[in-house]
This record gives sequence, C-alpha cells and structure tokens, in this order.
Amino acid sequence: MTSETGSRASGFTLIEIMVVMAIMVTLFALVAFGVTGLRGKAAERATSALIIRLDSFLDDYKQRTGSYPPDGFDSPVKNDQGTSIKGSACLYYFLSQKPVLLIEIRAGKKFIQELPPITKFKESELSNPDPSFPDAREIIDGWGNPIHYDNTEDGQFQPQRGDCHFPPIDDEEHPGDPRSGSYAVGSKNAVDEPGIQGLGYDIWSFAEQGHEVKEILHLPIATWNIKED
Repeated sequence: MTSETGSRASGFTLIEIMVVMAIMVTLFALVAFGVTGLRGKAAERATSALIIRLDSFLDDYKQRTGSYPPDGFDSPVKNDQGTSIKGSACLYYFLSQKPVLLIEIRAGKKFIQELPPITKFKESELSNPDPSFPDAREIIDGWGNPIHYDNTEDGQFQPQRGDCHFPPIDDEEHPGDPRSGSYAVGSKNAVDEPGIQGLGYDIWSFAEQGHEVKEILHLPIATWNIKED
C-alpha cells in the first residue's frame, strides 16, 4: 500500500510546475531576443553592403555617361511603361532596366552607342510590383523597406517624404529627410551639417526605423556614414 508521503514524492506541486513554466518562458524570451538581435545585425550588414555596391555601380554609370542617374525630383522621369518614377525607382530603372546610351561626337556627327546595363538586381532586393505603378520597382534594404536616392550634382536637394514611394506613404507616417538637420536620436544628429552629404548623390536607408514610425528611434544607414571593412 502506497503511503501518503510516497504519493507526494512521486508528483509535482503546483508551485513547482509554476516555477518550471516561469523558467521556460524566460528561456524562450532570451532566445527570441537573441534571434531578433541577430536578424537586426544581419539586416544592418546587408543594407550597408547594398549601399556600398550601389556606390560602385554609380561610379561605373558616371564613367560611361558623364553623370549620375536622375532621381525624378529635379525633373520628371518616366519608365518604359510610362510610370512617373522617383528616388530608388529611378536608380533601379537606370542601372538595370534601361540600356545606357553613350553619345559621341565625331566630325560634327553624333553617334549613339548602346551599352549593357550596369547591373541586374535580385528579386529579393526589389519591392513587390504594384499593378497601379507598372514596372516601378524600388530597391529595398535588409528590412524590406525602400531606400532613398537623390542625385545632388546640382548642389541642392528636395526633402524626400512618402510621395517618392510606390504606392505613396502619408507624410505623417514617414520619417523626415535625415539631411534636414532636425532628424536625430537623442543628442545624435543624422548628419553633421544640414544639406547634401555625398559627392553628387546621397543614398540612405532608415534602417530599423522603417517608414511607418513617427518617433525617431534609429539613425539612417547612409553613404555619408558607412565605413567599409
């Protein structure tokens, strides 16, 4: 016959079960936090690598054509399907979709030479197609958000907001232009001095901040603050 003491020893009390569950919840939370942190670091590295690649592509483009791709802000730009494109959609179009044309003048005559595209992007590097904006694909960062591109060869910039995306994002749901001087996280400003930051163009990602957060929590990853390893 089993004694009462033996019966208690063979089972778990409610308190013991609750302690075990609390430990399991804590462990799961730590694992989830670690995985989230790893994903964030991976997204940062992927975004930095993307912008560094774009730097190289833009240098190649300028060597071939004499200027950087337009951004659709200084003057209207349309793709082959007639969609008005801006920002990184312009960058995508001119680097991969449209053959680069090199115009040479010899003895007073113009010769047009078709050159191959600078690059082809992977589907994972482009935003999802939207039937309302034919072939207007944007280049996306490691978090899946479109990056920003601005041709600043004229020495000026127009603050970019949500109207450069496809479909457009309401300005109140989109961070301000980090070059404006008011974009900061605590006491750290996104730029040292307001205005254009690059050598003929600026490219940036809002990083983990994304495009739908009003409170500024993360500084951008940009051509002006990336350090190559």
